[in-house]
Amino acid sequence: DDNLNNKIDCEDPDCGDDPICAATDACLPAGDLACDALQSGSLLANDSTDVLSAYPCDTFGSDYAGPERTWRITAPCDGTLDFLVADKGGDGVFDAFVLDGAVGCTAAACLSAHYSGGNGDVSGTITATSGAVYYLVVDGWAGALHDVEVLLGCTCN
Repeated sequence: DDNLNNKIDCEDPDCGDDPICAATDACLPAGDLACDALQSGSLLANDSTDVLSAYPCDTFGSDYAGPERTWRITAPCDGTLDFLVADKGGDGVFDAFVLDGAVGCTAAACLSAHYSGGNGDVSGTITATSGAVYYLVVDGWAGALHDVEVLLGCTCN
């Protein structure tokens, strides 16, 4: 860590353009989301990244410059995964994006966009395949910064 941000090698956004890091997941998940387990996070935390700024599945073509926080989800079964991202304080608006883990943790993997509409919380549903990996990305619109809590509910077929 040469710039004192507590991130080293490919985890450091300053190294994101290095070809050695190109094969890694661009948004570097902060952790795994498990069914019925509440997780807290911040767009300002050391394990947030600042590499995704636009998503092909975003119907508004919005500006997501600024940090994002990502969690990895491994589907425990075929069924639905319902998520709730609760606003725990911050400025501006944040939205959530579901990425296809088979493609990678990159904007090109975007499956769906979920919007707060400026009202705080964001929720959505993933139709899941057992063992498939998905990424849930919380990103501040126009650089907005937030603290959030995420809850994942799983319903197996």
